[in-house]
Amino acid sequence: MRRHIATALLLLSLFFAFSGRIWAAPLFPDVPESHWAKDAVANLAARGIIEGYPDGTFKGDRGNTRWEMAMMIQRALARMEAEHSKFATKSDLEALRALANQYKDELDAIGVRVKSLEDNVTALDTRTAELERIRFYGYFQTIVVGNDLQGSLRDVGTRNVPVVDWTNGRILQKGMGFTALAKLGTVVKANKDTSFGIDVIGFNSTGDTWIDMYWGVSAPYLCNPFTSQGSANGGLQPLNNSPWTRVVLDRFWYRYSPLDLTLIVGSFHPEKVESSVLLGARNPNINSPSVLPLYGVDVKGKMGTNSSGSYEVLYSRLPQAAFYQTQTLAGSVSWKFKNGEVKVHYLNANNSDFGDGKNQGAGGVILPNYPLSPGNPVMYWKTRYGSTSSPNLGPQDMNILGLNVDYNFNKNWMGYVKFASSSYDPDTTNQIYTDTACGSLVNLGVKASYDRVRGQLEYLSVSNNYDPFVLQYPAQGAGIMVFLPYSTYYYNYYQLHDYLRYPSNRQGARFNAEYDFSKQTTAGINYSYLEQYKASTYDNFTKVGNIEPLFPCLQGGGSQKGKIQETGIWLRHDFGKLKGKIGYSNFAQRRSAPAVDDIDLKEDLVWLNLSYNMSRNFDILFNYNNINYSGHNGTANTGFRQQIPSLSGVYKINKDTSAGLTYRYYNFENTVVKNSDWHGSQIMMEYKLNF
Repeated sequence: MRRHIATALLLLSLFFAFSGRIWAAPLFPDVPESHWAKDAVANLAARGIIEGYPDGTFKGDRGNTRWEMAMMIQRALARMEAEHSKFATKSDLEALRALANQYKDELDAIGVRVKSLEDNVTALDTRTAELERIRFYGYFQTIVVGNDLQGSLRDVGTRNVPVVDWTNGRILQKGMGFTALAKLGTVVKANKDTSFGIDVIGFNSTGDTWIDMYWGVSAPYLCNPFTSQGSANGGLQPLNNSPWTRVVLDRFWYRYSPLDLTLIVGSFHPEKVESSVLLGARNPNINSPSVLPLYGVDVKGKMGTNSSGSYEVLYSRLPQAAFYQTQTLAGSVSWKFKNGEVKVHYLNANNSDFGDGKNQGAGGVILPNYPLSPGNPVMYWKTRYGSTSSPNLGPQDMNILGLNVDYNFNKNWMGYVKFASSSYDPDTTNQIYTDTACGSLVNLGVKASYDRVRGQLEYLSVSNNYDPFVLQYPAQGAGIMVFLPYSTYYYNYYQLHDYLRYPSNRQGARFNAEYDFSKQTTAGINYSYLEQYKASTYDNFTKVGNIEPLFPCLQGGGSQKGKIQETGIWLRHDFGKLKGKIGYSNFAQRRSAPAVDDIDLKEDLVWLNLSYNMSRNFDILFNYNNINYSGHNGTANTGFRQQIPSLSGVYKINKDTSAGLTYRYYNFENTVVKNSDWHGSQIMMEYKLNF
């Protein structure tokens, strides 16, 4: 009984401590100064909840009766009603109600009712629901980058002689970069089924333009240098390190939960449209997101409350350096059945001149250069006049229709089929081009998963004229150097589908597997063999819609197809606080042909990743990459070695906040061209906060 009384005293004391100010009152003489309940007794005595005995003592060692306890609760209820305790929390009121229910018989006997308490709980529930109607969330990130580069060439690391980190293909340049991004979002819950909100983003770029673009925080769509239209120099600020700050309304969204309906106006990433049909522009910035968002309108949801069908419809503008308005309309419909899912996709992409929508000329889309070998002249698609030297396109138009089928044979095996067909018109006005192009994509595969083994085997065939709606990045300076593997895309250009996973003019097989030796150790292997869908002959090269980013036009009169092989192995082990992963990859491109056409390029990559947990909140990471590239492209030799060790420390201030520091060292040796070696270092500091 004594335990119940002590608990009751503590609950009553806490309730009044948080529901109003504490009045000063002398302590009962028999309550020790060091007793844990001293403050609770003083608080309740000051409020008149407890009165003590006629001799002025509290007699804390004596067990109270249930009748005495009921009197204390009655006084607490009366005080609460008199003071209109508006500042009590729901948990306080619930605790007092539970205490009143425990002594319900005694309270009923003395005529005490708890209606006022119930009213307070109801009022608090209403107030809480009102407060939860509007909720705020946000994100803050800042990155500071410093590069120091030196080499045989005096201008190495300047805009005249930029260098590259060959592990990720990004440009390196001397100088400092400082970027920061803050996002504030608001969620308004109109009712249990409906909610909507907005995201506002502030962005600041203070450092060197190129460093900020490629290594800093990735800017939001409306102030990103890689998402503008009608400019080949979509920069953030002048090249004098002057601050550049913008605040943009990034997106508005609406959600209706019974139909899983979401409407977005602003920036978004496609969710249901397959990447073999539409992905968007990959982000040249090294930081997330890996793919730049689209910008426009996106609607997705279920076809009914009990339907197995879902859909997505979107309209977006597209980044484009040429002076054309470029946009896409796409959609997807899917149906789930017992063992799988069927999806149908559609895309239309088009552009038109900012002026009359018909005229070409200086504002037309510029075709990317075909890869060149010594003595190979620059050539483009053949125009209606037979010329292969005019690169201007537009206004363009393209349609893609895609079909996906996923089927689970059992819990261990599943298969998939992906098919897409594109039809492309490079010039809807027929002023320069009258030919059109039709292409296809086929991807067949199976996945297996057993106790310790997981694997995937697939066949891929992408024609040389699939998705030829090639767009130029609106980038500054040297533009986008490379996305690895570099053999899948045109320098400084992008295609609408995922051209790294589904490279144009390639066909062959890919395989990967993982094996768990134990919970701590896993090994993996991957292999791919792809060859050209069509050889790089003059006839194929000059046909409208041909896409071939690696193998140059054959000059020896042959029709050999280029081949690409990739082999990789890796091993992961968990030592406890220390975790490690090591791997090796080999990329090889080769075509047997006369010397002028022979290509034999090899890239060996060895990498090591280590992480050590120093404490619950602090991790140390070490990474090492060694790249060895060699071979020849026709009669021209090429080769280099690059070593990049890095050391990072990441401190988790709390579950929502972290700070990190990374140091990278670069050592580059050109094995073919003399006096072109360089070395340097990079320091990157990053701070993240979620709220």
